[in-house]
Amino acid sequence: MNSVNLSARNIQITLPAVLFVGLFWVTSFAIMLPSYRETVRHRKREVLLEVTNGAYSILSHYEHARQRGEMSLAIAQREATAMIRNIRYGPEGKDYFWINDMEPRMLMHPHRPDLEGRSVANLVDPTGKRLFLEMTSLVEAQGSGYTTYMWQKPNNPASIVPKLSYVRGFPEWGWIIGTGVYLCDVNAEIASITTQMTLICGGILLLVALLATYAAWHSAKTDRERQQAEKRLSEYREHLEDTVHERTLQLQEQQDHLEQLVAERTSELIRSNEDLQREISERREAESELAAKVHETSEAKHRLEVLVSNTTDREKQMLELKREVNQLLADAGKQPKYEAPAKVDDLVDRNSASEALLIR
Repeated sequence: MNSVNLSARNIQITLPAVLFVGLFWVTSFAIMLPSYRETVRHRKREVLLEVTNGAYSILSHYEHARQRGEMSLAIAQREATAMIRNIRYGPEGKDYFWINDMEPRMLMHPHRPDLEGRSVANLVDPTGKRLFLEMTSLVEAQGSGYTTYMWQKPNNPASIVPKLSYVRGFPEWGWIIGTGVYLCDVNAEIASITTQMTLICGGILLLVALLATYAAWHSAKTDRERQQAEKRLSEYREHLEDTVHERTLQLQEQQDHLEQLVAERTSELIRSNEDLQREISERREAESELAAKVHETSEAKHRLEVLVSNTTDREKQMLELKREVNQLLADAGKQPKYEAPAKVDDLVDRNSASEALLIR
């Protein structure tokens, strides 16, 4: 399942890149490149037109000078021809102008001086085209125009390649001035641009491929890391669940043990409370008995105090009685002094014994 998700994700990453490269490639080579080829050819035509108009203005300048009487026709044509002979342009400075008349006869050609002064009416290219006759017919019909033919490259007569030229007539002198570009140079320029675009597209394709590969690799790496993280998380979760289960069992055992201890301590406390209640009850009973005894003792003490008080009064009365008896006896002189007190003391002792018995 993970490999399927990974493949789908890689497709999601690489498919837009492939579509972009394909679209870029089609746009570049099916639309832009053909359009650029046509643009290059059109630009070459414009260049030929502009430089020919520039050379045409030289002829016009000398013709105006002739018309003003500043020089003769022969001098004007000679100086104009000499100036145009030395004109070069193009990327390598090899493109040139030639001049022929309406015969046609070659008047000036910087790379084919052997043709100067000769008729070129019968000059044909390898395809059999009478190129200068066609140029003359084109100028007669339109005054100017483009034409293609086969012509040798400068300083290399053996290399005959297609050429695009622009010719324009100068009716004042009956001349035709022309210039052209070699289509192989145009094709080489287009091929160079094509090569550059191919390299650029290839570089972009390589870059996009590298980016897509890196993105896919990074996505795969991220997925692997995520899967590993999920695996570690799952293992940790399982370990945590096991730990929680173990701790729960331990806590349950501790709770059971604590509940047992609490139950035992509760039973002990209940028993201790019952013993304490019994002891308190016994103490209360003892205190009640003690209070009763204290009360009895207090009453007995009170009775004793009353008895003692009564006894003291009686003793005082007895002593008083003894004194009176002794006085009477002394006054009478009939009994010895020791008999009366003995009777009195005996009476007092019997009274004391009676009170003691009462206290008990």
